[in-house]
Amino acid sequence: MEYKKFVCMVEEKLNLKLEGGMKASKYSVVKNNGMEKTGMILESDEYNIAPAIYLEEFFEQYQKGMSIDRIVNEILEFYEKVKVEEDYDVSQLSLYENVKKKIAFKLVNTEKNQQMLKEVPHIPLLDLSIVFYILVDVDEKGSATIQIRNEHIENWNVNVEQLYKDAKLNVKCLIPARLMCMQHVIEKLCDISKGKEKDLLKAKFPPENKEFMYILTNSIHQFGAAVLAYPNILEMASRIIGEDFYLLPSSIHEVILIPKSKSPDLKDLNEMINEVNETQVQEEEVLSDHAYYYEKNTHTLMMGKCLSEI
Repeated sequence: MEYKKFVCMVEEKLNLKLEGGMKASKYSVVKNNGMEKTGMILESDEYNIAPAIYLEEFFEQYQKGMSIDRIVNEILEFYEKVKVEEDYDVSQLSLYENVKKKIAFKLVNTEKNQQMLKEVPHIPLLDLSIVFYILVDVDEKGSATIQIRNEHIENWNVNVEQLYKDAKLNVKCLIPARLMCMQHVIEKLCDISKGKEKDLLKAKFPPENKEFMYILTNSIHQFGAAVLAYPNILEMASRIIGEDFYLLPSSIHEVILIPKSKSPDLKDLNEMINEVNETQVQEEEVLSDHAYYYEKNTHTLMMGKCLSEI
């Protein structure tokens, strides 16, 4: 069965099960790196916010033998976990003052997002671009965001520099940066660590034993690679690590830091990044295909011969 036919079948089956004025409808969107994704929106008469549930992974399960009925049931179970039971006042978008304190930003690959960058305010950072969004809500279920587009800032009568200035203040409180030892994160994933993940940015003193790898992200692990552009974060990380370090963009959600003294050469790092991108990272979550470098003494992030002060 083709994917489009699968989507139509899921839509039909969902609408047979939905009650209380709810309706399922197909939804397509161009995501990061120009990737088009298709899913379902389960709309309610009561609320004007509806989560988009993408179906690509469900299609893979269907191809492996999972029945349509079971897939529909799993979609409904997932919806119950992520549904929002309140309206969003869209009139809030009309005035900049209403959204000013909820503006945040993320990083995208400039070359892979040329079309999108024509439509949204952005700031270049080496071969990446900083783009902005409104953080409508964030909780243990995830986050609700609205992409800021050129027409928004035109209506607000603000420029991209003002957006960036306000966003840099906001992210420190809304979604602060976190720096963790890779070993401890792996232990937590394997459920063999008894302690909480320790945020080294909050530690009073640098760790006595220098680690081989660190993970840098934000508090919600969503669009966490953007912490590269947070004020002073890379400088703070360099104090903790104690030397220059390489940055490996493992996805748009996080980066891995490796002290220079413990790192393979740049060619090996880039080969590793490419292999991981091709085998472990969804295409819409790829940030870059090469490593970056932070020079401790000059507070400079660089890529080859390109430099950018943070």
